[in-house]
Amino acid sequence: MDQREGLDAEAIADVLRKAMNLCSRQEKCAYDMRVWFSRKGIPPECIDDLVNTLISQNYIDDARYAEAYAREKTKLSQWGANRIAEMLRRKRIDERSIQRAMEAATAAYGKVNMEELMEKKARSEWRRHLGAPTSLSAKLVRFAVGKGFGLQESIEAATRVVSKLRDEQAE
Repeated sequence: MDQREGLDAEAIADVLRKAMNLCSRQEKCAYDMRVWFSRKGIPPECIDDLVNTLISQNYIDDARYAEAYAREKTKLSQWGANRIAEMLRRKRIDERSIQRAMEAATAAYGKVNMEELMEKKARSEWRRHLGAPTSLSAKLVRFAVGKGFGLQESIEAATRVVSKLRDEQAE
């Protein structure tokens, strides 16, 4: 659809039906749908009404979206809380919903074990960094921070993992 000021009611109703179909198949947040409508050429003055219609008919719910997103990223992508929360903030999800989503994801799957992830990464990188455990530590810290874990906890965990691998190699 082209960006036109004079979209008729039928065209807007058709886009709304498509949006309902999309939201029935995949969890979406209000921000995602605003972007989607904008890309479809819907005038900005109509977008709020369309999003409110989707919310009132329970096609979209930011709190529900946040919980689904946090569960998925915790379980499948093994992201840390910082990265999940930041991505939800980018989608303009409110802090209360983010906090609840993180609590629900932690309750369902527990916390992602950063040290296990680091150890797996370290074992795959160990041969390349045999002579330079400091560079391996740095790589592990970057890996963990990129996954959304805190800097200080990443440094401490990387030190423990590298020490453990060094001790195993010494045996």
